[in-house]
Amino acid sequence: MTFSISRAYMKQKADGEAGSAGAVLSSLLAFFILAGAYLPEFGVDSMGPKSMFLAIITGVGASSLFYTLQRRLRHRALFSTGIDREFNRMLSTLAPIAIVALIFALLNALVVRLFRVDSFHSLLISAFNRRRRAASLVPWRRRSGPGPWTTGRSSCAASGRRSSSPST
Repeated sequence: MTFSISRAYMKQKADGEAGSAGAVLSSLLAFFILAGAYLPEFGVDSMGPKSMFLAIITGVGASSLFYTLQRRLRHRALFSTGIDREFNRMLSTLAPIAIVALIFALLNALVVRLFRVDSFHSLLISAFNRRRRAASLVPWRRRSGPGPWTTGRSSCAASGRRSSSPST
């Protein structure tokens, strides 16, 4: 998913295929950094919908950052003109790839420090699970007909108070 998004982004933004390999590589590096590939318990079995969301974020974010850095860091020929132009272009993409990887590594380190989780991916999983758990603990549900939100019992009966209105 990260590969596809990054490649599509670069095809739209850049001139054809120029820089798409660097954008894809920087997106994959960013994904594996944020997914916690450095952890011993990392495996493909933990990849699911939350990892798909992370892949979309890193695919777009790393590609756009790479594209911006590549445009800003004007590359000049590192070797003589006798060397292949593509080789010089490849060497000029190493700096933006390294900068993108460093930025995402710092982002991951910041998240690990602030939230005391193993990785950015762990933070996403706990945030989504906490939201789902909170939604399932909502004490009210909608009745089939028109009317107020209820729990099946009146709130007065649940709290032990007496209701002033007659129940139906």
